Amino acid sequence: MKRINMISAVGVMLVVGLVTLVMRSNNATASTPTVICTFAGGQYTCPQVLASGMHVQLNNTAGTGQNCHANITGVGGSPPTYNAGGNYVTETGCTLDGSTYFGYAVVVPCPDSTPRHCDLQIGSNYSCSKQLDQSCDVQLDQNPSDSVDWNCVATVNYSGSGSANLRITENTNACPFGVTSTQIISYSVPHTTTPTVTCTASSAGGPWTCARSLVVNDHVGMVVYGAVCHATVQLVTPPTTAQVNITEPNVSGGGCTLTGTQTITFSPPAPSTVLCPDVPRDGNHPFKDWIYDFAGRGYLVACQTNRLDPVTNQPLPPLPFQPDLAFDRGQASVWALRLLTGNGAYQPPPAQ
Repeated sequence: MKRINMISAVGVMLVVGLVTLVMRSNNATASTPTVICTFAGGQYTCPQVLASGMHVQLNNTAGTGQNCHANITGVGGSPPTYNAGGNYVTETGCTLDGSTYFGYAVVVPCPDSTPRHCDLQIGSNYSCSKQLDQSCDVQLDQNPSDSVDWNCVATVNYSGSGSANLRITENTNACPFGVTSTQIISYSVPHTTTPTVTCTASSAGGPWTCARSLVVNDHVGMVVYGAVCHATVQLVTPPTTAQVNITEPNVSGGGCTLTGTQTITFSPPAPSTVLCPDVPRDGNHPFKDWIYDFAGRGYLVACQTNRLDPVTNQPLPPLPFQPDLAFDRGQASVWALRLLTGNGAYQPPPAQ
C-alpha cells in the first residue's frame, strides 16, 4: 500500500511539474516588445517615457543576458528619473518573475549633428546657438569678448523649459568644471526669424489675441508669460481656430512651454474706433502715433468714429484732428479735466 501511495505521489508531482513546464513554455513564447530598455551602468535606460499598457523588453548589459518582458501596469516619476511597474512575462533566458517596480532614465539619441555652443551671460544664464536636446554635445564658454576661452564640453542629460542638465565630458584651458560633474544651466536661443504677426495670451492654453486674423504660412510670434515661441500656421478653420507648428520653442529667455503642433483659438483685436481724416495711419506725420494713442484713450472729440447725430441718431463722420491748428485755452480746459479725472468722456456739470 505504501509503495502504491509513493508511486501515486510521484505521479502527481510529475503531472504538476509537467503542467508548470507547459505553463512556462507558453510564457516563454517570444513576443514583440513595444519598447526595449537596457540595464547598464547601474540602471535601466529607455528610449522614451513608458506608459501603462506597453509591452517592454528589459535587457541586461547592452542587450545581452536577461531577456525579460513586462506588461507595464503603472508609471511615475519625473525627469531625470522615472519608474514603472509591470507584471513580468517569463521569456527564454529571463530570471525574473512576478511583478515589481523598476527605475529608469530616458535616453534618446541627439536629433542632429549641428554643433551647440553656449556663451555665459549673467550668473548661470547662457545664450545658446541651438536647442539643447538630450544626448547632444554642447560647448560652454565665457562671453566671446573675454580673452580666455573656457572650452568646457558637456553632454545634455535632459532639457526642460529654458534649462538643461549637463554632464561635463571634457575640460581644457580655464574650464572651471570637473569632468563628470553635473551642471544645471538656464539658457535662451536667439530668434533666427522675424514673425509676420504677433499673438499674446495670459497662459499657454490661450485664448490668443492676435494683431490680425491668421492665414496659412503666417510666421507667428506667440508671447506668453514674457517668453516668445515662434510657430508656422499650417491650417486655419475660420473664423477663429488655427493649427500651428512650433518652430522655435524655448527662446527669448526661456519659459515657453509650447512644443510640436498646437491647435489654438485666436481673435484679432477689437476694431479701432479712432480715425483721424487729416492724419492717415499710414502717413508720415511725425506725431501720428501719439495722436492716435491720445485719441484712442478718449481724450479727443476729434477722430472718434462712434459719433451719432443727436436728432436722427445716424452715424456722423469723425472730426479732423487739425494737428497744425493753434491750441486755445478753451480746448486746454477740456483736455486738462479729462486727464485729471482719467475719464476720456468726462462732461462737466452745468456752469453755476
